[in-house]
Amino acid sequence: MNCEIAWAAGLFEGEGCFDHSAGNSHRPFWAAGVRLTVAVLFARADSVYKTLPGVDVWDEARDARKWPGGVPLVAHPPCRLWAKLRQFAKAADPAMERQLAIDAVRRVQRFGGVLEHPAESTLWAHMGMPTPGRAPDAHGGWTAEVRQCDWGHKAEK
Repeated sequence: MNCEIAWAAGLFEGEGCFDHSAGNSHRPFWAAGVRLTVAVLFARADSVYKTLPGVDVWDEARDARKWPGGVPLVAHPPCRLWAKLRQFAKAADPAMERQLAIDAVRRVQRFGGVLEHPAESTLWAHMGMPTPGRAPDAHGGWTAEVRQCDWGHKAEK
């Protein structure tokens, strides 16, 4: 069965979400009067995340590479160059596109959150992340298979 895999790290270390940059571990992030609880990186332009309060959404127009950090995140980096059919993938700058996923893993490791990528992705092994059912990694991250079609997605990846 083809499933999405979600890898999570650092989500259960305390109450709320805080700005961990520059030693500010007890200051919540706020923007436009709304407490930001999570950032979403690499979202689609028409993402449902944009309708949720407290979610700081970074789509292609905002350029997720410029996200300053500070709150847990949900990262959806491009997967075509890591996926099962990667030999057919075309990217204008393959090295840069692969780096987006590597950087997304590092940001989840630093700030906590979830990384979403296909079950057959080679990113998991490349970054040394645990497979489903294995013990947490050195960052406290664990991996779970998720059938995205159970939440209304049109297809399994």
